Amino acid sequence: REKGSASPPNVETTPAVTIAANPQGGNLGDGAGREREKGDGAQLVERRDCSDPTRGRGLFANAPLKRLDCALKVRPALTLIFEPYSSEVCLACNKITTPAGVSGSTDKRCRTCKRFAVCGECDAAFNLFEWHKEGECKRWMKLPEGMRQQRQLDVQFMLVRYRAAMDKDWSDDPNVKEPLNSLVDLQANMINLPETQMKGIRGLGNLIDLSPEKVITLMMMIRTNAGSIHLPNVNKVGCALSSNLSALNHNCDPNAVARVLDGCLVVGMTREVEKDDELTISYVDTAAPLIERQAILRNHYQFACSCERCVREATAGL
Repeated sequence: REKGSASPPNVETTPAVTIAANPQGGNLGDGAGREREKGDGAQLVERRDCSDPTRGRGLFANAPLKRLDCALKVRPALTLIFEPYSSEVCLACNKITTPAGVSGSTDKRCRTCKRFAVCGECDAAFNLFEWHKEGECKRWMKLPEGMRQQRQLDVQFMLVRYRAAMDKDWSDDPNVKEPLNSLVDLQANMINLPETQMKGIRGLGNLIDLSPEKVITLMMMIRTNAGSIHLPNVNKVGCALSSNLSALNHNCDPNAVARVLDGCLVVGMTREVEKDDELTISYVDTAAPLIERQAILRNHYQFACSCERCVREATAGL
């Protein structure tokens, strides 16, 4: 399919789609600000199969959308804040929490695993600290100490979070957060792993009660589909798995942008679309010349873009 088909070598450096966080709120720029009334509970967009089978599933408009409309705003199905930020950044809204002991603060940071933080507002709304403490924190601390000190702990913790969410997610409202089971739609490009790695995967799977096949599938989903989360003036602080983000196909002349704002995946329109039009984003810098765009898409995503812009520029010899 023409999206996310690569298996980047490291989820922490090569996400399928880069999305930027703006925890202070404010203007998202072209294509992400104005929320529309859905009316009668109808969704403005939905995932559907594309008419071109090579494109897999796509995100389509259920109604006409204008430039700057917010077509979708929902928290991703699975979010992880990387070390060393995980003990400071709120999982739900991505704001920096205040340290313990600050007068008047209701923010909470886990002193047990030191890998979780939640602001007072999100904790009051979703009881997140209790969910973390009784679920993923207990599972994480049951792992052997040596395993909790290995490299690539972020991926391991995301697997533990997924397993804990299988028992009970912190929100079961699809208007607040994508359901965990929506991740079955995500593409997972499988690779052959050496037996030494398979042994470690089987061991981790047994410890967190996931089959080796499920662990591998989730790891490949992360490598193939994870979008990165950034804070202002800070490098990448986390990643998110989202069925809606994964459904956004590439176009070098996109009609939408995808970003994270206050912990939510926000899809905003950069131009008008009609009902049943597919929403697309660009996986590359749209200002780059044709040869550079094609090289990045071929090397990182393993497909050749044949959008109207690429065909036009190739014909013109640009």
